[in-house]
Amino acid sequence: MRCAVDISAPAVSVAVLDARFVLAAKATLSFADDAQEQSLVYSRKTLRDAEGNEVATLRRTTGVCSTSDETFLVESALLAQPAEIVNTTGWSWLTLTHTWRLDDHGSALRIAGRFYSSNATISVLLPTREVLQVATASRRLQTVTLERGVDAAAVLLLCRTWSHAQRDLMASTLVAVPLPIFVLVSFFVAVPYHWPVFAGILVLEIALSLVLTARFRG
Repeated sequence: MRCAVDISAPAVSVAVLDARFVLAAKATLSFADDAQEQSLVYSRKTLRDAEGNEVATLRRTTGVCSTSDETFLVESALLAQPAEIVNTTGWSWLTLTHTWRLDDHGSALRIAGRFYSSNATISVLLPTREVLQVATASRRLQTVTLERGVDAAAVLLLCRTWSHAQRDLMASTLVAVPLPIFVLVSFFVAVPYHWPVFAGILVLEIALSLVLTARFRG
């Protein structure tokens, strides 16, 4: 008696929201919050379809001073349960990476791009460790080009988390620059009352940091 076992890679659907948003052909969409004439528009933390119906909402769950990974919660009636998009960059100084775990078998949707860059790549990670590129994004133009068969809604939400984190990174860098410059100058230049000024700048820096990092940019 002979038995034949068909072993094949598990089929992973990129449609993590709903089949209606799966592209029939390669297309370019905008993930800007003020996109015009798009089938899916992200605005004020909400993704809506062409009729204005709410598809999904996105909010950040990580606190301002939290040491945990930056996490975005995706809530949608089209999802069986709320999904989390997590900043998995870790201690990397080169790339900014966000991952959306699709199931318990190791499948994930991931976006990655260099800090302060204009481009990012969106890929599907399979349980077999195979990586399939499904889209490319341009942060400067805020457009994303998706391959055929990809869930546009899921990719747009993933692009928004990446965009939010990039803006936070830029804002925090701008806030952090003046303080060390003033400290360096104060050591080489006799500035009267430099310590009170230093303390004032420090308080201002902390206040601005809290405001900028607490705000959900879009």
